[in-house]
Amino acid sequence: ELSSGTNGWDASVQALVLISSTANRTYYELTSLPFFNNFDFELDLEVQEDYSSSSLRHFGMWLADSAGTPKGYQLAYLDNSPNRWRLSRWGTAGSWSGETTLVGAPNPVVQLNQRVRLRVVWDGGTGLIQFYVDGVKIIEAADTACRKLRPGIFFYHNKVRVHEVRLLGNEAVGRLNNRVTAKLYSVVNSRTSWQQYQHTVTRVGYGYSYGIYYGGI
Repeated sequence: ELSSGTNGWDASVQALVLISSTANRTYYELTSLPFFNNFDFELDLEVQEDYSSSSLRHFGMWLADSAGTPKGYQLAYLDNSPNRWRLSRWGTAGSWSGETTLVGAPNPVVQLNQRVRLRVVWDGGTGLIQFYVDGVKIIEAADTACRKLRPGIFFYHNKVRVHEVRLLGNEAVGRLNNRVTAKLYSVVNSRTSWQQYQHTVTRVGYGYSYGIYYGGI
């Protein structure tokens, strides 16, 4: 769900395309995910086009503490200062209420059409936020203003292509296949059972199997 802007699907590379054609802070809310007390969240994305006059390439993650509002944390790249990577906290009205910039840490530059993997590990109990860029920790800070968050995507006045979204190491958002395979087995004392059950079924629903069931099979 977009706060503003447009979104689409690039079938040639199987990627989500997000466009913010105006100079507004835009966030893509992953409403299929719940609000978490802690998480390990990753994005693989690139800025394809930048519409700002100074090519800010402003993009990153948005961690919202309630649906439909910008309140929460922003972890983002902004190419107009020595410290390009920033963590900031925003209030209910979207007003900036605090910021942490990296100091004495790797400060990588991101160019247009350069894929980058962002990762945030957050603990709502301690408020610890750890932010990584391509596997290197960029920012570590603690803030307890929010206890539950839902991760999302942030971008500003540009076109972003999102290749992968992962939560706890698993794909979090993607297109569902027409067939689903489920495997059942047990693990005892780190040993996997030899007796396993695997079933493959056709996914039901108007968007997936209409053509099959319309014929009356």
